Amino acid sequence: AYQNYLIKEKGFIKREDISDKIILELLGAYEKRKFFLGIPYDSMGSLTNYHQALKIVSELNELGINNLDIIYKGITNGGLENDLENKVKFERKVGSKREFIKFKNKLALENINVYPTTNFFSTNNFRKPFAVNRYTTNRIRGDMAAVFNYNIPTRLPNSEITLTNIIEPKVISPLYYQSLYQKYNKNYSFDNLMIMGIGSNLAGSYKKRKVIYLNESQLYQENVLKEMVQNQNLAVSEPLGFSYSYLTLATDLPLESTLYTVLDYQIPLVQLVLSGIVNYTHKSINLASSRDIDYQFLKALENGANLKYTLSYEDSIVLLETNYNEYMSTRYTNWLSTIKSQYDVIKNNNLDKAHLVDHKMIASKVFESTYNNGVVIITNYN
Repeated sequence: AYQNYLIKEKGFIKREDISDKIILELLGAYEKRKFFLGIPYDSMGSLTNYHQALKIVSELNELGINNLDIIYKGITNGGLENDLENKVKFERKVGSKREFIKFKNKLALENINVYPTTNFFSTNNFRKPFAVNRYTTNRIRGDMAAVFNYNIPTRLPNSEITLTNIIEPKVISPLYYQSLYQKYNKNYSFDNLMIMGIGSNLAGSYKKRKVIYLNESQLYQENVLKEMVQNQNLAVSEPLGFSYSYLTLATDLPLESTLYTVLDYQIPLVQLVLSGIVNYTHKSINLASSRDIDYQFLKALENGANLKYTLSYEDSIVLLETNYNEYMSTRYTNWLSTIKSQYDVIKNNNLDKAHLVDHKMIASKVFESTYNNGVVIITNYN
């Protein structure tokens, strides 16, 4: 019923030919603190440049896996730790603008879309003095708002439990979303964009005489999404409902509910609503999780989700003592056999061009998922 509402009221289009692609999230440039004669300095490195990315794609093709799309993190503006996104500055450690164009054109011939990531919601670095006061939102108590990365065991921000000097990304005021995007897009217009923050998080601003509440922040985001979708195909991680109608790809959807004991079982409502309209994924199967990869794969089959993996060409051990410790299992050679075996299940059961149309519980922890081509999957978590 909600899907029909979105089709009638929001212009969603039901697509019977939607293709279930494997989503590769590749890691590009990163910044690491080094020391020379005891003097600290920031050095830029690369986990995957364009030539190495092509090698990863080529090796997957040799395994019979050619139905791919790529999210490429950290190829511009400071890499994984992004600077203010008011222009497109390609990181040389990954490759130049010319090399990127050659890279994405070569993949386009294989029907592979490349989604570079960009972030107009928060930033780790302002290039000009005093820009932080201009662009950053203020919390109710007056200090500048930041995006806190939380340590799960302590439930505290990382910046409060570590001896290292972690600077949390500053949250950008909704007033500047559109102007930043316009400058960015004018500098270089990508065919596809992976938007971080906008569409998945809301931020108010409580500066005196410039108060912006969350409902107003949503309107600012919708305005910039409307403009973006006229120029690019969009992907958003963990999207909020208002952004659905602008998306080509929705990533990192919830794998399960809260699992509170008051609940009998869980329903993949978001997946059922988006199924047949946009491609969607859960979080990357190979990243650290409280659940093993078999459970995550079963959930992808049960919920009709595309498979997503976060990979790098170089060993991610180089990220030790950086802010990117979540990427500790991304070396691509370690995952080729897993990707192949999981893809074969999708391919051999004709799920690569099918989408979810029904879901029901048939016993405790046993679920039946029906696809539009008549294939029925029973997942038994017992």
